[in-house]
Amino acid sequence: MNKRDYGVLLVNPLPYNDYSLSESLGIEYLDAILLEAGYSSRVLVDRSCELGLERMLAEIQEVRFLGYTMYSESVDYVFGMATGLKAIRPDIHICVGGPLSCFCAEQILGDCKCIDSVVIGEACETIVDLVECLRIGNTLSTCAGLCYRISAEEICWTSPRKAIVDMDAIPFPTRTVLKRDQGVLVAYITTSTGCVGNCVFCVESAIFKHVVKTNPHVKRVRYRSVDKVVSELVTVMSETDFDTFEIVDSSFEGYGDCGKSRLEEFADKIIEKKLPCYFICNFRADSFHKEDNSLLSKLSNAGVCLVFIGVESGCDPTLRYFRKRAKVMDNLRTIRLLREHGFAVEIGFIMFHPKTTFAELRENTAFLAEAGFAWDVDLYVSRLALYPGAPIVGELLAKGSLLKSTYSYRRPHDYDFADSGVGAFVSYLERWNPNTNLAIDISIPILQTEVLISKVRKIPGAFNICERWGHRMNHIKQEFGMCNARWFLSCINIAEKNAADVERLDRVGKRRIGEIKEKELASRVREIEREITLELRRHSAPYVTRQSPWGDVIYPKRIFDLWQRETEKVND
Repeated sequence: MNKRDYGVLLVNPLPYNDYSLSESLGIEYLDAILLEAGYSSRVLVDRSCELGLERMLAEIQEVRFLGYTMYSESVDYVFGMATGLKAIRPDIHICVGGPLSCFCAEQILGDCKCIDSVVIGEACETIVDLVECLRIGNTLSTCAGLCYRISAEEICWTSPRKAIVDMDAIPFPTRTVLKRDQGVLVAYITTSTGCVGNCVFCVESAIFKHVVKTNPHVKRVRYRSVDKVVSELVTVMSETDFDTFEIVDSSFEGYGDCGKSRLEEFADKIIEKKLPCYFICNFRADSFHKEDNSLLSKLSNAGVCLVFIGVESGCDPTLRYFRKRAKVMDNLRTIRLLREHGFAVEIGFIMFHPKTTFAELRENTAFLAEAGFAWDVDLYVSRLALYPGAPIVGELLAKGSLLKSTYSYRRPHDYDFADSGVGAFVSYLERWNPNTNLAIDISIPILQTEVLISKVRKIPGAFNICERWGHRMNHIKQEFGMCNARWFLSCINIAEKNAADVERLDRVGKRRIGEIKEKELASRVREIEREITLELRRHSAPYVTRQSPWGDVIYPKRIFDLWQRETEKVND
């Protein structure tokens, strides 16, 4: 059978509806690599895991190889689908990959007899070798980077796959989802792979360590050239209507002076070529100081509008336990510094982990208020998921404590808390989610509006009015945040004495709902959005509106030449 007749289908089953707003960049890279190798490959995004067996059977009529990206949230769905498909199409080869594969391959094959193979680590070269072996009938033992089934009970591992050194050699992803405009809000792009962090809860960092261990010549972070990244940006903007890019690197600044020099080169190229785009990226809190003001200004001018920081805790002992480099003061300093440069800031936060104490919960609440994030309800109920491969899981397994007998890669939240009162409090919060008890969740519109203001700020002459909008947003966040903080602290006080006192906890929650007046706050946020839209129209500034599960989202287009001329006037 020739390559063109050997059909390949790569599926990303997205477990939650909000995942529908993101690209499936991983399998789109694999799709591009297979197409370049001559195979007939395509991508299918299964939103909210809603595709039934009948639809999938229609999709795989000409398919011989079916690949799934799998997450803990989608394991049961993938297993069920594999079992149903194999019963009717026993000839099809079903392979899975993703973040679980590196540390759970044998368990996956043991738990689902209808899955034939698991790709270990980076799949860019493995996928081509695997499909080729299947097409020509070679034994899979020659395909490096694989764990595969020989029989129902016999499983075989092949040798580790050598890591790709030249990241520029990988073709651009096919961008199937973007080109179909399937509800995506931003385009994803990667400029590097790897991470220099050592977070105790992070599987991604553990995977990169595994890559380096099996490839001693490879650095923990491998970069694409700036020219290659810029070329991909130009390609995406020329082929689609997207100009907002989320840079999905673990940390965009990389490490050391070399990483910051690369950031500056990137910003210089965007400004030099006058690319009218915006960027969302991840930074580490310990990376930036006042000495970086010039670099941050340049990144703002290049279009960076939203920065995500993995803060994780407002308590120094917990940050040390998490093996974070930053301290509480580093996090506060960096958040202030980024806001001074007009960036919208979003943080990652872990309120609950196996060793959480009530004292820590109070410190975290105070931190959220001081950092200006008390308004974000999700941060109060965020809970650490323990994925196999993360160092913290190894530690808990070694001590034989806190992990429940039901814990597995399929149930990453099945662990106990060292303080049983905290555990009972978590159980209550899971039953009484503060967002589901509000008529409107205004956290997401607040962040969307802050990003919108950050974008409009880059339009000539818009700085002063953006400052006014920003002040109004701060008042809204403070009002919302004070209600949230009072509610959570009251809950902590009750739960610390008796977490089983559900009646009192419910009363506090109902009082919060009465205080928040979320409809009024949401109306004020939307009013700012309307004013921004009118201002854009008044200046004939182009923008597009994209739909999301939370309502329309405004995406202003950058008028780079006008901005450039205004900047030159100011500099003169």
